[in-house]
Amino acid sequence: MSLLEVPGTILSADVPLMAAGLDSIAATEFSNTLTERFNTKLPQMVLFDYPTIRAVARFIAKKKA
Repeated sequence: MSLLEVPGTILSADVPLMAAGLDSIAATEFSNTLTERFNTKLPQMVLFDYPTIRAVARFIAKKKA
């Protein structure tokens, strides 16, 4: 399950994930989920370097291009 699939959760693409309650353990798990879903290797610190859903999506899109 990804962060965006938690029932009752509405998260803007521009809200910093850490401000929304994501901690370092959850960030690692979320990064691993993204790696699997997009079949691409992401740096472990991706959610710290790209702190919003929009920033992560742009990073992955560039990486996959």
